[in-house]
Amino acid sequence: MAAKLVLEDHLSSTLLIDGLRGRGVVAIPVAELGLGGKRTDSDLVREIGGKIEPPWTFVTADLTIIEDASGFDWDRYAIAWVMVRKGLKGAAYEQAKQHIVHKHVEKMEGQQPGNHWTYTARSRHKNPPSQVSERW
Repeated sequence: MAAKLVLEDHLSSTLLIDGLRGRGVVAIPVAELGLGGKRTDSDLVREIGGKIEPPWTFVTADLTIIEDASGFDWDRYAIAWVMVRKGLKGAAYEQAKQHIVHKHVEKMEGQQPGNHWTYTARSRHKNPPSQVSERW
């Protein structure tokens, strides 16, 4: 069974959500779960677990969530980081995020709890972003 993708606020544009749903992906922005706004990422992930049934993968552009909450049990969750090339801004940044998610969506849907993958425009890495050295 494919995991639902729960997209944090920075990845929940209508264009991206509609595009994923058009491909048959169960894409859920955190706002639809009533979880948008100011929360720590660890609180957000914990609350998602209380709102939807597994399997699900948390998709985020926040590249420091593990370091910001190092005492949290991240291994209980599947996390997909979207890492955009440095220097992109505005529309180019938004397009890059969407491209990365669409390119790797099947792999994100296949993640299991404890799987932490970083996805870039060129590849994916089985590590959190802080351990990825991508040459642009």
